[in-house]
Amino acid sequence: EQKVIIFPERTYNGIVNRLNRARFTAGHEIGHLVLHSHLNYIFYDIKDINKTDLDLELEADFFSASILMPFQHIKRIILLNGNIKHISAFFQVSEESAILRYLFVKKRLKNLNYKF
Repeated sequence: EQKVIIFPERTYNGIVNRLNRARFTAGHEIGHLVLHSHLNYIFYDIKDINKTDLDLELEADFFSASILMPFQHIKRIILLNGNIKHISAFFQVSEESAILRYLFVKKRLKNLNYKF
């Protein structure tokens, strides 16, 4: 069975004009295909989100962040005292995405008793 990602015009235009955001959005939608295709679920608009929708959206965000900014690479950048701008530029993601991934990886490293 073929799966299709359809973007509303406003989303498509945003993707076209902001490459970094486009990469994350594409990864997010691929995340839905990989993680949620068994649900036969169609999500239309963030305005109508409920708890189940939010969980699915967060999972797709995490998927996208994981494929675009692999844990081991972010770990190395953190241990070498790199910053958010390094992550954003190197992985070609928005600074917002880089911040969230940086914070996630740094928290995991602290839980594993890494010293900074």
